[in-house]
Amino acid sequence: MRNYEGGLYLITISLIKYYFLSLQKNIFMNSTDLDKEFKAHIHPRVFWDCRFEELSLKDSKYFMIARTLMRGTDKEIHFIETHFSLEDILKAVERSPEVDAVCKNYYQYIYKYVTEKQQSIRSSSKEIA
Repeated sequence: MRNYEGGLYLITISLIKYYFLSLQKNIFMNSTDLDKEFKAHIHPRVFWDCRFEELSLKDSKYFMIARTLMRGTDKEIHFIETHFSLEDILKAVERSPEVDAVCKNYYQYIYKYVTEKQQSIRSSSKEIA
């Protein structure tokens, strides 16, 4: 059990790092740039039942995020985690009928951890000031 918890901790820390990096990246990237980036990094096979070239993040963002998290490779999942906010990822996995319970629980856990961490940072910075 201890090895599993240690592995989960490392994954959590890694995701938190990418989450904060993605916040910085999202500030400067508009939706058309992100559409181009998405299509350059995500293989069309992930969307085997759709016309990949016709999908747009403006219209189908949550579907595209959820599908990639469930059907994508590690690199494609990494792209999602670094280019979309944790709030967008959480909305996508909670809304999608094709996302399994493991994926939902994982991102709910990460979201809870990050928000608690942010709250503790805010409260400790208020105490210092």
